[in-house]
Amino acid sequence: MDFLSIAGCAFLTVAFEELFKKLKFSISLNLQKQVLNKLQNWESLLPKIFALLEDAEEKQMSNSSELIRIWLAEIRDLAYDIEDILDEFQVDSQRSSLNISKPHQASSSKFIPSCFNCFKQSDLLISNPHTISKVDGITLKLQSLVDESKLLGLVRQVGDKPSGM
Repeated sequence: MDFLSIAGCAFLTVAFEELFKKLKFSISLNLQKQVLNKLQNWESLLPKIFALLEDAEEKQMSNSSELIRIWLAEIRDLAYDIEDILDEFQVDSQRSSLNISKPHQASSSKFIPSCFNCFKQSDLLISNPHTISKVDGITLKLQSLVDESKLLGLVRQVGDKPSGM
């Protein structure tokens, strides 16, 4: 096992532990139902992928499998994407709780009647079609990685769960 593989294994393990913590926090937010359902789906799919990591890393070392290396790289890239969107939710929630308006909304907020302030900024963020599209894309990619793992012959390792689960 070379250094880069060990580092990659350690990174994915730590990344998944952080993702589970951030995902649990995001699920607790007041999100639009459509997005909340997707995040709950992630909560189901991420442990399945995490359970496959050890087998994938072992097979990558013993077989020097390029397909498994690509699969692991896709997981790493997707972990970054998931972290980015969950961070967006968290930042928006913090803004909402501190009643800090977004920079591009500051000038127009004076003209919005106070009855519209009952909407949380996190709801406004999630109403953004671009954000919903990103969540949908991540969900499809997660399911695709689970499906690809079957084609690669990866076996779920029982008992290995990140601490955030």
